Amino acid sequence: MLYVSISYRKLVWILFIFSMVISNLGLSKLIEFSIPVLIAIYPPCIILILMSFTLKWWKCPSRVVAPTMLTSLIFGLLGAMKSSELLQGFIPDVAKKLPLYVHDLAWLVPSLIVLVIFALYDRKASYLKSGI
Repeated sequence: MLYVSISYRKLVWILFIFSMVISNLGLSKLIEFSIPVLIAIYPPCIILILMSFTLKWWKCPSRVVAPTMLTSLIFGLLGAMKSSELLQGFIPDVAKKLPLYVHDLAWLVPSLIVLVIFALYDRKASYLKSGI
């Protein structure tokens, strides 16, 4: 683990300068930057919260939760691109045809599909491992 020794005084100055720069950007620029970030991370957060209630259903929860969260993050990035004025032109036309894309829920159907696939895989893998 990398540990950087820094004095308290230097840390205060770094945080002070950083805060001044951020505050001078203005609220509109701050919101313009934070909205796409929040839109990108809210699908995995929702999946994580919902999947935390189902952990005891799976033989190996990481087999099911990790791919589902990764899928929601990938498709959540499409929503972030949609909300960013700079990145809207880079969204593939195929992505715009996803179910619930217009409602910023394009991540939902692919995540459910991956959930079902990996839930079945979890059952099959545990069945094969038990040797029955």
